[in-house]
Amino acid sequence: MDGILKIWLKDVLRDKDLVFFLISLIASSLIYKYFPSWLMFLPYLLLTFYYLWEHYAEACARASEKHLPMIFTVEEESEKESLISQAKEAIRKKEGFDKFDLLERYFCVRLENCFFSRKAPQSAEEWRDYVEDGVERMKYIYQMVPGRKVYHIFPGRPSVLAIGIGALMGRRNEPVVVYQRDGLFRPVLDLSRDPIKIRERRKEFNYVEIERSDVEKSEKIALIAEMTTRSIEKDAKSYIERELGIPAVVVRNKYGGVLREEDWTAPVSELYSAIQELMKSGAEEIHLFFSMPEAMAFGLGYALGPFHNIKVYMWSKSGYKLAF
Repeated sequence: MDGILKIWLKDVLRDKDLVFFLISLIASSLIYKYFPSWLMFLPYLLLTFYYLWEHYAEACARASEKHLPMIFTVEEESEKESLISQAKEAIRKKEGFDKFDLLERYFCVRLENCFFSRKAPQSAEEWRDYVEDGVERMKYIYQMVPGRKVYHIFPGRPSVLAIGIGALMGRRNEPVVVYQRDGLFRPVLDLSRDPIKIRERRKEFNYVEIERSDVEKSEKIALIAEMTTRSIEKDAKSYIERELGIPAVVVRNKYGGVLREEDWTAPVSELYSAIQELMKSGAEEIHLFFSMPEAMAFGLGYALGPFHNIKVYMWSKSGYKLAF
């Protein structure tokens, strides 16, 4: 255990202002004794210049645009350092931003806190708690960062996690959403400049096709969205018929299950438009079953927000269950 003197010395050495002042004081005394008297002011001039430069650097940091990572995962705590490193590299490639050290230096934000992970929730209540706690934690971490902030979202599996986070992020936040595939991170939804475009109502669908049914008079409708190569229609319909007893509408992708475009705004917007059509036809409650990439799920949740009456289901080993 450190003694009082050792603790005191450590605290003194951590205080940069005090250290520079003491150095200047000692230097001035030596200069006054061995050199012309006018040189004794030199250490104080250098100290003044240092402080002015520090304040200028902090002003630049406050005024600049900050790109902030948010990583959400389930049971991947062991991958924390690797995921944070990959997230920083993805932001560097897209934005050219590499001043992550400024976050800790000026705003006391440690990037290790941008990683949020928990054990896989087992109930709808636990899923809601996970999503709410994760979003609130990220907002709390970055609330002291001034200036324009662009959140770079790295949603992990399962997709139900991503859709919940997207819905709660809030439309005042303008994120960039990053998709992970084969160990590579690729930004596929850039909402940092024009977040409204993802909610553009589309009449013509180029990425999805809708299997229309006579559901105009149904207040409750199940929507099955197949946006990957995995087909869920059979299992979803079986659950819907057995547990819900409501009509179902199927939305299938038209791109073979693997979306290769750089920008996923249009496919997400088409999904959002399909849901809006159902609501316009009289549906007051939608039960959503889906298979889609995490980044797309986040975008759909972001477009919908928390205000629509939508129940989201996820697949588990025992079959489908309500997530939230």
